[in-house]
Amino acid sequence: MNEEEIKRLNELLNERTMKLMERESELADRFEELEAQKEELTAAVEELIEKNKLLAERNQELDQILYRASHDLGSPVASMVGVLSLLQLETIPENFKPYCQHFEKAITQMQAVVKTLILLGQATDESFNPVVFTIQDVVEDEISQLNYLGNFSQIEFKKSFSGDGQLYADESQLRIILKCVMANAVIFRNPGKGVVTVDVHAQPDQLNLRIADDGEGISAETGKKIFDMFYRGSEKSVGLGMGLYMVRKIVDRLRGSLMWQSGNGQTVFTISIPVAAAPVS
Repeated sequence: MNEEEIKRLNELLNERTMKLMERESELADRFEELEAQKEELTAAVEELIEKNKLLAERNQELDQILYRASHDLGSPVASMVGVLSLLQLETIPENFKPYCQHFEKAITQMQAVVKTLILLGQATDESFNPVVFTIQDVVEDEISQLNYLGNFSQIEFKKSFSGDGQLYADESQLRIILKCVMANAVIFRNPGKGVVTVDVHAQPDQLNLRIADDGEGISAETGKKIFDMFYRGSEKSVGLGMGLYMVRKIVDRLRGSLMWQSGNGQTVFTISIPVAAAPVS
């Protein structure tokens, strides 16, 4: 090997050495970037864990507040109901009757608040407690419990049931859905006709509910807010404006679907939630 060849080899070696050094420098820079990103990611994960921990603590505190509030309010409201019942057994002077009616209305509103607090506590419960139940019995029972709403006896409920009669699902959560959506249908029905339609179709893995009223309908603007917490879209609204908020929360947690449409003198809520057939005992 002559001197010229040795020179070329040295130049080639130096060139490759420089490239390796540059590559090594690039890798070092990249490693530093990855380390920085790792530190940022670790910090973000730790922050997220801390926030989730704080959120869990807040949720627990909220559950305790709801529990205490519903029970602490429930006792005096029950006492007032008792006093009013005794008062109504007496002969009341005509000039006092308006006061009694006002008192009765106020008690009814307070009862609605207590019921909402209890339902909210149940709706925010993250646990899943499936039981075997008959869907028709649950629907019929929830309809009967709406008798506290005005002119309940004048409402015509059109019901249809198809598919599996017995289901395996979280009955308490389903009851909240039925209670809130059917109460809305009763409140916003047509005062003249007063028809509420409840269609139930139970498939082996899914429960489909269709609840409709023949009322004034929901405007597009109002429809954007009906699932918001504390939203009351009409002067007819009663309670705290939490019903549809709770329904949305439960349906989302159960990984179901919730849709609504309004028009032609009818508002329809369509709800689908996963269920299972009743297990064989």
